[in-house]
Amino acid sequence: MYVAATVEATTRAKKRLVDERGVLPQGTGIGLYGYKWDSKNKKRIQLDFEAKIVQKIFTMLDEGSGFFNIARALNEQGIPTKSGSKWYSFTVRRLAANPAYIGLTYFGKTAGSKKTKLIPRDKKDWKLLPDVTPPIISEELFYRVQERIERSRERHAAIPHRDYLVTGHIVCAECGSPVVGSCLSRKHRYYRCRSTNPTAVAGKTCSARYIRADYLEEVVWKNVREVLEHPEVILAELKRQTDEQNKLCLQESDLNVEITRLERRLRDYVKQERQLIMLLRHSEVTQDYVLDEINKLKRDRQTDQEELQTLKETKARLSHMIDAETKLNEFCQRVRQNLDNATIHDKRLALDALDIRVTASSQSIDIKGIIPVDITPSPSSTDVTTIAQTSA
Repeated sequence: MYVAATVEATTRAKKRLVDERGVLPQGTGIGLYGYKWDSKNKKRIQLDFEAKIVQKIFTMLDEGSGFFNIARALNEQGIPTKSGSKWYSFTVRRLAANPAYIGLTYFGKTAGSKKTKLIPRDKKDWKLLPDVTPPIISEELFYRVQERIERSRERHAAIPHRDYLVTGHIVCAECGSPVVGSCLSRKHRYYRCRSTNPTAVAGKTCSARYIRADYLEEVVWKNVREVLEHPEVILAELKRQTDEQNKLCLQESDLNVEITRLERRLRDYVKQERQLIMLLRHSEVTQDYVLDEINKLKRDRQTDQEELQTLKETKARLSHMIDAETKLNEFCQRVRQNLDNATIHDKRLALDALDIRVTASSQSIDIKGIIPVDITPSPSSTDVTTIAQTSA
């Protein structure tokens, strides 16, 4: 009730400042790039150096530079953001869309908070506050840039969407980075290591070749399908693994009891150390005795921490096996009779159910899941790669 009343009073006070005095009630935090906050007059004051960077960003956008190239150029020149971090494409994009740079300051664009959730409000509910933010760029330049951004968005929206079956299930065999889909010349689908392309903050860190998407997806689905056509084998293997795990350790209910006991013991160690120190202060025991006892407590605590970690990992494995069995049953019920016509959504459900993890390179495709399946193309198999030096 206290929190609710405080929020209501704060909201009411902010609304009064906005409606009656036309004052922006915020002013804490890092602030808007290009300005500093004058808490006395409740206005933004332009910072010369940051203002020049803002003008440079809008000029580069007007000349046709993209968000990525601008972010990379700023990082190369050692120019930090307001928080002192690196520039990213989305940082530049967010800056370029802010009308405050032409002197338009709105209050009430969102509702809620960063701790809960910010919800965009309808534009008719925004409150325009005059004379809060001095303009850095002209309106003509700002709206030219907005038109360029909109045209670019429409142009990219026209590119047909491509589906990639194993996205999220595949990593690069050379560096371990995620592998993502890439469409060359708008028609040739490939998978590439994300680290083969430079970012705004780092250069290229991997030289792995592109992998033909059709071949990779065919190999993965062929092996997944063979498993799905005989789910009783998988379920029997899951049951065997679960039973074996249960023989080696406690049941889940007993695991919970043991985990609780160890967590309680670990909390007690701090109390025991304090008691030993109190004894030493009162000269009831020798210093050597206290040190020996503290060292013993440390060894016991380390042993208990390791045991607790093992029990938690065991519990997670058991939960995973049970969950995998449930998911596999659900999927087989739905798709088993119609594997020939399975959609990409159905296939992705299968990859999730089997917990498929693919590690791919120009030389091999390694598939692992609930039942590991390893595939290494023979030297005579069709080459699944292409060099990255293409028209794209």
